[in-house]
Amino acid sequence: MVSYRFCRPDDLPLLVRAINECYDTHFARPPMTAEGFRVGMREIDLWPSNCMVAVGPQGPIGVSVATKRSREVLVWAVGVRPGHQREGHGRHLVTSLRQKLAVLGPERLVAEVHQGDEAAQAFLQAIGFRREQTLVDWERPRGPELPSLDLIQSIGVEDLDRIGLLSAPEDAAWGRQIESLRGQCGVLTGFAMVAGESVEGWLLYRRDGPLAEVVGWGGAARSTSRSRLFDLLCRRVEGETAKALRLPRLQAAESEQLALPALGFRPAASYHRYSGEAIPA
Repeated sequence: MVSYRFCRPDDLPLLVRAINECYDTHFARPPMTAEGFRVGMREIDLWPSNCMVAVGPQGPIGVSVATKRSREVLVWAVGVRPGHQREGHGRHLVTSLRQKLAVLGPERLVAEVHQGDEAAQAFLQAIGFRREQTLVDWERPRGPELPSLDLIQSIGVEDLDRIGLLSAPEDAAWGRQIESLRGQCGVLTGFAMVAGESVEGWLLYRRDGPLAEVVGWGGAARSTSRSRLFDLLCRRVEGETAKALRLPRLQAAESEQLALPALGFRPAASYHRYSGEAIPA
């Protein structure tokens, strides 16, 4: 007998166990921990009440993990324990979430899936999700040291938010939306090109991985100089971190706008973004 239920905040140990025992993307990832889940709550708005577990006599056999924001919900993970796959558990978990959202909203769901995860893509297509766009990681090796420039100054998420410059592209990848940038306030570092009292351009990056990840950028620079300014700020990050760079999950328009191949960036991993709608019970 299998029971399904949405989770409460005090179900965190069960959720962590279910993720580690049931969810496998076939790509390297560290085990989930309670602290790691709490980081996800803070940085990408994971909501335990949007997570669901399927529990059998021996423990969890399925799990779905989802975030929630006002305009859409990200289906972050759906997993079923080996030996219980193709029994309809994954479909039931996501259908239950879609029915809940038909009542409480929002009605739009999205998922970002590695291009190599064919099983996850087939599952999403089977339950009626549609592929919307492809998001690409761009990477480049560390470049030459940038001479010291007084015009490049440190800046943070709160600084950019206070002066009204914090922004993200429309329909950006979940981890690069404004809410995610605010949620990562304690781990993001930034640089800005400042001329007088004007911020010509800025970027925000994480340095806690093997590569420095530039997750947000913007500014008032003219389109003819935007790419050059972005390159200067990136080189400042390289000099500060002594690491190569990654620009995670960019839309095609972003890479074209910044002329990334001309700056030495090359495409790396790709992800397909799928979307679906809430459905009434």
